[in-house]
Amino acid sequence: MAYLKGIDISGSNNTTLQDITISGSIARTSDTIIIANSTASINFSDNDNFIINAGGDFKFDWVVASDNIGQSGTIIINNSSASTPDVLPSITKTPDGADILFVTASNTTSVMSYYVAATDKVLVSYIGNFA
Repeated sequence: MAYLKGIDISGSNNTTLQDITISGSIARTSDTIIIANSTASINFSDNDNFIINAGGDFKFDWVVASDNIGQSGTIIINNSSASTPDVLPSITKTPDGADILFVTASNTTSVMSYYVAATDKVLVSYIGNFA
């Protein structure tokens, strides 16, 4: 989710904003995802950027709505202790369909960038370990 600092943009549901120029910065926010029942559940309607503080075994779960199509953002994975992520949800697509070799060591940080192409297609790329 992005906020324009000091700017209020409003209109009816039928209003279309076009040709907007923004100078300055857009403040970005992130949601911290709590791993519950060994699942990191990300609802893409909640935000664009997410932080997972991982430790132990867990799996990912994506919640994607039609309003999320065209959305992009990042998922930061902070391993506070050694972690083992399970395979990604079946709607996740990687370059060439490759499995992601997650960095699993403790005290590491990795990034997954994503783009929601359809409700059944989340494109991701993964980079880790940032040191």
